[in-house]
Amino acid sequence: MTLRNPITVNVAACDNQPLVLVFAKDAAARKELEARLAPLAWGDAFLGQFVYASTSDAKELADIEGAKPEAGVVVVQADKFGLKGTVLAQGAATATDDELVACLKEGAKRHQSEEKTFAGHVREGHGKGVFWQTVIPVTDPMELRARERGRNAGAKPE
Repeated sequence: MTLRNPITVNVAACDNQPLVLVFAKDAAARKELEARLAPLAWGDAFLGQFVYASTSDAKELADIEGAKPEAGVVVVQADKFGLKGTVLAQGAATATDDELVACLKEGAKRHQSEEKTFAGHVREGHGKGVFWQTVIPVTDPMELRARERGRNAGAKPE
């Protein structure tokens, strides 16, 4: 899965889970890190606890406060609206398997879940001028009208 920031950060916020991001400019290094993470992601200790993505583009890290553009694994706390994030833990590409496990455990421990309801979340977003512009074309007329009302409620398109 490729990170299309802030879309993957948004998915993590929506799922109320930390994001584990594999970053490496080199495709072979990225694939190796993904292969090392796969058994952890599917293992009993971490199954279903994270959203996973990978990228080779350092610009994709720009909206993640504290992320270093160095090959490795970054565990990210998405903000409430899924537009940016903050590093919870970071492990180098050269980390041992035990260090990767420790990185994931630290990220999971530091992650703060957001209690939110749909109506409250939308209302707060409107109040703060947050509007999520989907990359998927909206074809449902009711959804189009609802989105237009949201824009007219003071939201600013991102």
